[in-house]
Amino acid sequence: MSDQPTPVRRSGDNTFWRWTGNIGNIVGIVGVIGSIIAGKPYLLMLFIAIVGVSVGVWLMRQQRKRIGMACLILGSLCGVGAIAALLQPNPQQAANQSATTAIAETPADTPLNSTTSTPTTPTPVVDQQVILEPGQAVDVDRPNQPVADGQNGAVGTYDLYLRRSDNVLLAQDGFYSFQGGPHNAHHDCKMSLAPDAMTASQHSTSITSTSGLSYCFATSDQRIAWVRIDNKNVDGVTLVNDVLRVRVWDK
Repeated sequence: MSDQPTPVRRSGDNTFWRWTGNIGNIVGIVGVIGSIIAGKPYLLMLFIAIVGVSVGVWLMRQQRKRIGMACLILGSLCGVGAIAALLQPNPQQAANQSATTAIAETPADTPLNSTTSTPTTPTPVVDQQVILEPGQAVDVDRPNQPVADGQNGAVGTYDLYLRRSDNVLLAQDGFYSFQGGPHNAHHDCKMSLAPDAMTASQHSTSITSTSGLSYCFATSDQRIAWVRIDNKNVDGVTLVNDVLRVRVWDK
């Protein structure tokens, strides 16, 4: 008869691993439900990994090595898959980031839905109001030039002249009608004054002082110019003086 003592089973170790397995199962069930609600599959993989590893360790402690090893392998694979899914960028976030970057790189003066570039308008060398009385002329190639009295036309260096007899405005090379707004003046006037422009029908040697109308003309230095008549009425009668808004560009 053997006198060797009978091995005592350490119930504390079994209790610990049993509770670990139970907690893992609970966490796994909660994780499955949460991942389904949240619509995030990587959470499901993460919780399967936790449960698989926990159950695998517990089975290994219970000497069920084959099943325990299978659970450990399953849990490890799910854990790797969950980490890979977490590190992969969200397609929607990537698309939003791309759109934000595209908007940030769009020049501020370019419309977002524009498919063609808008030519940049140069700064005018002259942008001022000019008041002419009958018989006066003015040079607008340079800013703030004084008007000249007693003239007989737009000749020499004088670009605009208000005729004494009938309050008609004249330019050295005449005027071309203009239908756009001031922001289009440079572009449209440049097109009208081009040597090959087909605008003969729009050309006038002189114009009446009708308030609100705009015209293109070339200065004595062959600069591009635009004029708008800003005459005011007093008691229904147009003032004799011509109030003009003039802009001039080099090219």
